[in-house]
Amino acid sequence: MRKWILYFALLTSPFLLMVVVNQATKTKAYTVHVFGEKVSALNTDDSLPSQCTWDCHTNGCSHRDQNVISLGPIDTLRSMIIESLGVSNGDTYQTMNILVLVILWPLLMFGLVVANIELFRNRKKNA
Repeated sequence: MRKWILYFALLTSPFLLMVVVNQATKTKAYTVHVFGEKVSALNTDDSLPSQCTWDCHTNGCSHRDQNVISLGPIDTLRSMIIESLGVSNGDTYQTMNILVLVILWPLLMFGLVVANIELFRNRKKNA
């Protein structure tokens, strides 16, 4: 029974940590309009001169001169993953992105962790 509790904790802890970090980093209680309803968000709908907001996403960004983006190995890996999905349609890309990066990849990592734990337990038991 303890083994299943451990595996459940390993499976759910990254998601819980993500929610905790997301909630802890909120600095202000902003709201945005989604389908005509106000919804709480990390950024405001309003345009701000000092930082990017949802207005930049919707109407284009006027802060590009101030934002210096440095492409590193993570960005290269991300580009390679997107290219390997082989999709050009936005809806297909979103579906494949969710399927591969949110469902399949974490399940593969979880399976490898569980297999590693089982190998360690069997090795410890036989020693």
